[in-house]
Amino acid sequence: MRLQNMSKYIYSLLIFSVINLTTLAQTRPKAARDSVFYHGAYLGISLIEPVKSFFSATWGSSVQLDVNLLNRFFPVVELGYAQAKLVNPEQTRFDTKAIYYKAGINLPIAKEGHNAENLFFLGGRLGYCSFDYSISGCVFDGTYWNRGYMKDFLNEHAGAAWGEVLAGLRVQLFGPVSLGWSGRMKTTLKVRNGERSVPPYIPGYGLNRKPNYDLLLHLYCRLPGSGTKTNKRL
Repeated sequence: MRLQNMSKYIYSLLIFSVINLTTLAQTRPKAARDSVFYHGAYLGISLIEPVKSFFSATWGSSVQLDVNLLNRFFPVVELGYAQAKLVNPEQTRFDTKAIYYKAGINLPIAKEGHNAENLFFLGGRLGYCSFDYSISGCVFDGTYWNRGYMKDFLNEHAGAAWGEVLAGLRVQLFGPVSLGWSGRMKTTLKVRNGERSVPPYIPGYGLNRKPNYDLLLHLYCRLPGSGTKTNKRL
């Protein structure tokens, strides 16, 4: 719960920063539009999800690739893996693990550097995951004629598609290496439940509820030989 509240706070802070930076950018003279189509590609590795394995019941990892086109459009594809082992107060257990996919675009609101080495951006994603899961130890209350009973739902199969809106920033550390933060708000678009149950968690999306919030931290590396040569930071 604390992590969820922190994500909401940082997401709001990022939105506020983008709005302020946009206002500042509007007071500066507009630069000529870039005529170079391809400015390179960045490979990003998630840093938060692997660390969650030490203190959370959900964890995973992901990599993403984004391409800088005209210093104005950053198409993104992402491949990730997520795993969850949840236990509620009634000792009902939920287990799942799966690969998920995302695709979308980032649009810079403000940027600095010949190849947009530093930027604030808004973006959107579409995500999808097809996954198997098991729920064990479900307790059902008794009726007038029957006692309460326990039941397992094993080897269920489900799928989900969702959308994300995000705000973030990426800052060059040195050379081709940069660090990026993003706050995201997510909502499911379509959920295909199991044959006999509803999954409480969706890999890549999180808890099966609307909306969902998330905070991500990525380490990026500009791929060698991609795009034009970078200038020194302004």
